[in-house]
Amino acid sequence: MWDEPKKIRFEVLRQRELAHVLTEAEQVELTGLIQEIEAAEDTYMTPATAKLRHERETLEAQNLALQTLLQRKQELRARLHATLTEATQERRNIDAALAHILGKSLAELEHTG
Repeated sequence: MWDEPKKIRFEVLRQRELAHVLTEAEQVELTGLIQEIEAAEDTYMTPATAKLRHERETLEAQNLALQTLLQRKQELRARLHATLTEATQERRNIDAALAHILGKSLAELEHTG
């Protein structure tokens, strides 16, 4: 990015800034160097940032799809449970009616199949 003299100059200006002894011209120079660094970082980081943004958006879309599937699965489970409960009760009702018609107890019917 920078040659060695420019790196050294930047460090000298930073040290002078920390010591609160920068002249106005040096402050302008340091500000320009910082802007160069920020511009270089922006150029360097933009593709990586875009890639991370895309990955985040992809993960968010996957999470939303997974949440939707989880909701559907929970609803299916509830429907299956209700259906099984209803079918079990209907089987009991049929067994009771059969026992009544045949004059047998439910226990006797269960043993005979």
